[in-house]
Amino acid sequence: MQQHYIDAVVDVRSMPYSRVWSDFNRDILAHTLKKQSIHYVFMGDLCGARVEDAAAYADGVLVYEEVIKNKLFQQAMRRLKEGLKRYRIALMCAEKDPLCCHRFLLICRCLAHEIDLYHLQHDGLLESQVDAESRLLALHQLHHPSLFCNLEERIQQAYAQQHVKVFGL
Repeated sequence: MQQHYIDAVVDVRSMPYSRVWSDFNRDILAHTLKKQSIHYVFMGDLCGARVEDAAAYADGVLVYEEVIKNKLFQQAMRRLKEGLKRYRIALMCAEKDPLCCHRFLLICRCLAHEIDLYHLQHDGLLESQVDAESRLLALHQLHHPSLFCNLEERIQQAYAQQHVKVFGL
């Protein structure tokens, strides 16, 4: 994170703990980051992959289109955008590959039209949101131009297919 000048971590895990990696438990992580002069903010209650609103679920699976309408989620997106005016923020979740995480499938998808986003990979390299979406298109074989769908429509299809692949429905 230091090589990318990250000065704030926003934890978007609904459950900010790890059974396997205790260093990633909320309190320990916050303490460790503070020693590195990196701010820690927990927002998993506002924009995590589990919400309390029963209307946001269909057959037990979270429906992102419903989450996006939620006032708490909208407030969280505004708070993130405000935070970006002062800090270089990294969103933290539990998945290694952004394509398998609500951070990419929900949060970054909402912010991508307003902010240049990059995903910090496990090897320290950055992947742009555009490159991640290209990878998503290729994964679902939607990367070739179509007479019937423009690029934005193909991206939306790929997001929908990935949501089903990762979370079911």
